[in-house]
Amino acid sequence: MVRMAAKADMDLTAKGAGATLGGKYEVYRLGAIGGAPATFPAVKVLVEGQGWTLVPSPKGETWGWLDKGPTRLLLNFTTGKDGTWLYLAELTQRAPAVATMPTNVSPSGTPSGTPSGTPGGTRATPPASTPPTQGAAAAPVANTPPSASLPSGPRRFQFTRTEFDDGWVAVEQPDYVQVTKGAITAYLFYRVVMTDQMRPPVTEVLDYFWNRDGRPRFDLQNANRRPEESSYPPLQYVEGDVTERATGKRAFAAMSVSLNTGGALSILVMAPDKPTYYAAFPRAADVERLINYNKFAVAPGDLAGYWSESSAASAQMYYVQTGNYAGMNLAASSHEFWIAPDGTYRSQHTGATGMVRNQKIYQDSYRGAWRVSGNWEITMTNRYGGKSDTFFMQFEVVKGGRILHLTDKTAPGLQYHLGVQ
Repeated sequence: MVRMAAKADMDLTAKGAGATLGGKYEVYRLGAIGGAPATFPAVKVLVEGQGWTLVPSPKGETWGWLDKGPTRLLLNFTTGKDGTWLYLAELTQRAPAVATMPTNVSPSGTPSGTPSGTPGGTRATPPASTPPTQGAAAAPVANTPPSASLPSGPRRFQFTRTEFDDGWVAVEQPDYVQVTKGAITAYLFYRVVMTDQMRPPVTEVLDYFWNRDGRPRFDLQNANRRPEESSYPPLQYVEGDVTERATGKRAFAAMSVSLNTGGALSILVMAPDKPTYYAAFPRAADVERLINYNKFAVAPGDLAGYWSESSAASAQMYYVQTGNYAGMNLAASSHEFWIAPDGTYRSQHTGATGMVRNQKIYQDSYRGAWRVSGNWEITMTNRYGGKSDTFFMQFEVVKGGRILHLTDKTAPGLQYHLGVQ
């Protein structure tokens, strides 16, 4: 558990410094160095004697970067009630030589949801009772091998089309989910991580995504930003008359960019004319509800594998009277499922909350059997207290894969948003 909290702590620091951690990290509890208690200067002398260069963080001498040739490591030296610790993590994306500390970082997620309507149609169709899901985390590196033989190689999923009873039809495409209803076509482009090239001062967010997704398809004759719409953060939206480049036909199009904790996805909508478009989307903000149609059924054969999520949030604490640093409050959790083709599963749930190195820790493990019902529900036996839990389930398509959303049928607040490795 100390390793998990340490990794979450280092992930947040690396992100704030513009770096990305790899899958290799180590946690050491230090004893004496040279017969004296371990101190940061003593660690500096020790590592530099091994050929490393230590560059301390300008906002705290216990953080820094270790360099040797092309390799850069993130280092944290800390002393608490439970001893002196040294954290090391390898970087896959190098940070600047002088790093800055984050002051408030929240976990990122990918939203999904439930469209309006009830089951209908002949294809994979979602039940109306499925509650919306919020947030999805990428799968971390597995530290524990699965308990049964799991498939390897590129994954293929059975359902690539969903028909909704309100008339919308969603079809998976390589770069987006295409959603159609009557004469209206929408493109839900997959979420990307926001970079400095996508926002001021380099460019405006809306301009960047229009140039990437809208301009290759349409010539925009007049742009309307709908100034009557008010929201915070400001609505990233544009609409206007267009000419479709592929056919030369006149049409009406709009783009909305949804921003969420460091990520963004663009939604491009085309209708034959403005009245048709306004009948479907009276307000500019209505376009974002199309995100809910990125929803696909789950076949039993899709489930075998290692599914997991992890998240962390922190707050740097300071004493009000003196302004001195009081430490970091960190909440971290990890949920792992090993789902085997033979109908068995194993799951592990770990977490820590509180001040770093003085946290409350929990860990629960379960083993049992699983079965699906109608491609939208899964039941797992031998959960908490030996009882069975039934979850609403759905896939959300992301670039290169899918997120499995599980929502407890009787306790909707219990949700898992799982990536597969």
